[in-house]
Amino acid sequence: MINLLAIVKGYCWWTRFKSLALVCIVAINFVYVFYPYAAAKALISCATLLLLALSLPYAGRGNKWVSVTLFVIGAYLMLISGAGAADWMEAVIKNTGLLVLLIVVPLLGIPLKSAGYVQVLDVMASNYMQKNYQLYWIPGLFSHILGFFMNIGSVPLAYEITARGKVAQRAALLARTLSRGTGAIFIWSPSTVAVALVLEYLQVPWTGYFLLGFAFAVTALVWGYLTEVLVNLKNKVYDTPNAVSPGGAKRPVHLPSLMQIIVYMALFLLMIMLIDLCTPISIIAVIPMVAVTMPALWLVISGHRGMIKSAYVEHFVTKAHQHDGEVVLFVAAGFFSSALILSGWSDGICNYIMNFAGHSNASIAFTILGAIVLASLVGIHPMITVSTFATSLDVSSLGFGPVYLALLLAGGWSLGSIISPIAGNVLIVASVTGGKPMEIVCNNLLHACLVFATIVIFMALI
Repeated sequence: MINLLAIVKGYCWWTRFKSLALVCIVAINFVYVFYPYAAAKALISCATLLLLALSLPYAGRGNKWVSVTLFVIGAYLMLISGAGAADWMEAVIKNTGLLVLLIVVPLLGIPLKSAGYVQVLDVMASNYMQKNYQLYWIPGLFSHILGFFMNIGSVPLAYEITARGKVAQRAALLARTLSRGTGAIFIWSPSTVAVALVLEYLQVPWTGYFLLGFAFAVTALVWGYLTEVLVNLKNKVYDTPNAVSPGGAKRPVHLPSLMQIIVYMALFLLMIMLIDLCTPISIIAVIPMVAVTMPALWLVISGHRGMIKSAYVEHFVTKAHQHDGEVVLFVAAGFFSSALILSGWSDGICNYIMNFAGHSNASIAFTILGAIVLASLVGIHPMITVSTFATSLDVSSLGFGPVYLALLLAGGWSLGSIISPIAGNVLIVASVTGGKPMEIVCNNLLHACLVFATIVIFMALI
């Protein structure tokens, strides 16, 4: 049992303030969903500014300078636009929903560790990482499935489970499959910032987007493997005989625990679908509420209620405050996009970019995807370009519906997450595998091009 008092005492006052600001943002945001009063909005603004001030000094240098630049340009646009106090407040909390999502979604991973499900996954990895194709698919699928619960936080856990025996020596292979498996969740999963932001901005229900997004996520995963085959036709991948138990026999998988994992994931999807269909609550508010309540409910059902308090406290005190770079970037991107809209520059930028697009669906898709991907390559986070397109494009003039635009934007974000040298996905994969971000980016370029072409061809056919 974790000593909760020791956890709290072990952190400096700065970290405690960050944790307190995070909890306040989550709690007040939940209240604001049902009671959207001005007082609640003011409290969220204050908590967001406090969190920003506490996180900025610890953000990475790249994120820090990008965010400061966005704030300075955004503030200039707000000033020349004659924005009032309400506009500034609205701009500050523009992406607060995304912050809440970032903070609470990893709670979904609590039962995986607290209820002993990680051991089940570990046994499965040991048993089935023996064939050539399994060396690619198993880590990729683990990172994808775990990413559904933990976003990019799934990468270290997926690496820990699958980097065994001789497989651990193939760091480049692991980097490719982990980055692609995680990147694919940004196309369809409602628990990711990418999908939540796009659906929120375009007012598209997740239930109306799910099948299309999931189909393209599967397509991206398949292309990832085929890319590996194309690149390594002459390089025979070795087997891993030491991936099984020392006696040579496979370890038995605890089937009840495996079924519980499947049921847990299915219930999460079902709850989101039901709330999305039966209530007017937006998906960006639905996911955090389910993410906060479902792990505790599941631990009670599975007989681990004694772990609830320690697991939640550990998350908010020792883990949730570690997203300094994402915090400053999310707030800055929301502020900047609000300033662009208010000043009219957002429409101007989109109109300029769309001047290069023709009138066909394929050319429009190529232009939008190309702008997001090129911006990602030079280090501009997909959130900035996706937000600009989502808030400024006139869907009625595109020739296709908002669901297809959502696919373009989420697909572009997904591609950006595997080819941007400053993307969280690339940086974490590089960290755990010991590789270099630019090497991962270069190794993913062919895969990204194939997924890019698939989306454009699909848009040409609708």
